[in-house]
Amino acid sequence: MRTKFSGIIALLMLLAIPLVISACGENTAATSADKCAFIVGDGEEGRDANIHKTVYPYQEIQTGENSHEKVRYFPCNSRNYIINSGHVYNANGEKVGDRFNLAIGYTKEHTEVKVGVTAFWTLNQTKSVLEKEFAPLCFKYTCYSESAASGNADFSTKGWNGMLGENFGNSIDKSVLQATANTSDEIWSSHNPALYEQLAKELSSKFAENVRQTTGYSNDLFCGSGNSGWKNPGKPGEGTFTCTSVRFVVNSVENANKEQQEQSQKANAIEQQEKVNADTLEIAKRKYGNQAEYWLGAQNTMEHCPQGSTCVIGAQTIPVK
Repeated sequence: MRTKFSGIIALLMLLAIPLVISACGENTAATSADKCAFIVGDGEEGRDANIHKTVYPYQEIQTGENSHEKVRYFPCNSRNYIINSGHVYNANGEKVGDRFNLAIGYTKEHTEVKVGVTAFWTLNQTKSVLEKEFAPLCFKYTCYSESAASGNADFSTKGWNGMLGENFGNSIDKSVLQATANTSDEIWSSHNPALYEQLAKELSSKFAENVRQTTGYSNDLFCGSGNSGWKNPGKPGEGTFTCTSVRFVVNSVENANKEQQEQSQKANAIEQQEKVNADTLEIAKRKYGNQAEYWLGAQNTMEHCPQGSTCVIGAQTIPVK
């Protein structure tokens, strides 16, 4: 009986050995919906520090049997880059945005303007672009994280924000300077939405060229979110990744001279009120004819009479209820 029991124990131990070897020799995990990762050599004891594999969202990560590999996570989903004045807050009372000094431009009339914009983008996930062009830029700033969790600096790591600040932000500044030269003072004096959209399209076009000059690479590292992606989204890394231009939304354009901006706003308010008055008079004429102005005046007077009083309008005494 003892011999039989000992045999069972020995058999269980033999079955367990492969499981132990597998567990010790290979670390597995999976990337989240918003993360890609590089599996790299650890570079220790003469070993290489090269990229061994690029992993896309939801794909399994295996660090190799010898455990001499490390994982470098980085965001590769839809992202944004927000430049505003620092007066936008979320429900937690925290500032919303990546940068709080507005981009500077000059209109056709040489008026200095301050521009607030949001760029909507995603990384170019083409394998060769990620490994040969994005990786050196990313590693320069330590833009990655060693865990799958996002950083706590604007939902990213400090290195990621540093990379964007020096490359993304500077390219936006240059693009704003170029694009505003093709618009008139009307964009800040009237805040015409159509002019905002026109400026945004021009920013998108100029940014692509400027950011390539900034990074020094010929390929687009940054693409437009929403309309960039894999031909088969369910199989990232296979086939061709379509990279469109980074999308821009212009949120504000203000005259850098605050006094001139306020004067323009007052003039616009007066102009709008005059239009309202003219429209009101035109409608009253259809009802009161030549006495339209008199009756509009009477109605305005009654609106300003305290309740319970008696107002005298011309020769008429009218109780105000």
